[in-house]
Amino acid sequence: MNELIFLGTAGDSVVRAKQLRSSAGIVLKLNGFQFLLDPGEGTLVKMREYGLDIMKTSIILVSHHHLGHSNDLNAVIDAITLGGIDTNGYLISTNQVINGFLIGDEENKVLLTNYKRSLIKYMVVEPGQKVGVEDVEIKATRTKHSVEGVGFVFKTPKLNIGYSSDTEFNESIAKQYSDCDVLILNVVNPGPIRKKGNLNTKDAIDFIKVARPRLTIITHFGVEMIKQNPITEARKIEQETKTEVMAAKDGLRIRLDDYSRKVYQEKLDNF
Repeated sequence: MNELIFLGTAGDSVVRAKQLRSSAGIVLKLNGFQFLLDPGEGTLVKMREYGLDIMKTSIILVSHHHLGHSNDLNAVIDAITLGGIDTNGYLISTNQVINGFLIGDEENKVLLTNYKRSLIKYMVVEPGQKVGVEDVEIKATRTKHSVEGVGFVFKTPKLNIGYSSDTEFNESIAKQYSDCDVLILNVVNPGPIRKKGNLNTKDAIDFIKVARPRLTIITHFGVEMIKQNPITEARKIEQETKTEVMAAKDGLRIRLDDYSRKVYQEKLDNF
């Protein structure tokens, strides 16, 4: 079964600090593979809580180095390699996550050297670059955020899933997801509240009008969005875009096969 599981839906430091929502990332089960997207704080805890086996994780994808997206990367690799005894897992991410980066003269590392060596393979990707995992094609997408980052599109013969990661809206960014059946949008703020490098509700409406997915799930909520209620904002987006939109919550599971092209067309034919 192809499935999305939201381990966490937190989108800013206030939400994470107060643990209003978890920032543990997203699990994508697709064509027999278990992908783990953006393992922020608490990933291992939430995997256990929701009955998921971390050892079945084949590919880890990290969109950028902010803590809410990468904090538990080394812990996840430690788990799937039994503390580095085994060689296991693949990592797809940016150069900053995999090889480190400088702030002034200070070197910063996200991925520790011993865990880097424990992976079967790690791949630095640039926007537009594609990676194949049997019949799943993963394409890195462009973002406009405060640090180097990418989003991802997962393409299969029957189903395409997009993950925007953290980004601002512009038409060319949204067009990257125009063939997605399901789109995951990180929408930090409600209404007109704007934060550089992130989407708000208005941006999400504009984004969906360009991309036109069958289903959009909004997630990665800041404290103002939590106060406003993400479900209310999702309804506003749905009304404006005339498409199906839902607000994620920690532990939400979505059966992706219901949104495959074949199943979706059968529903339309039988309507």
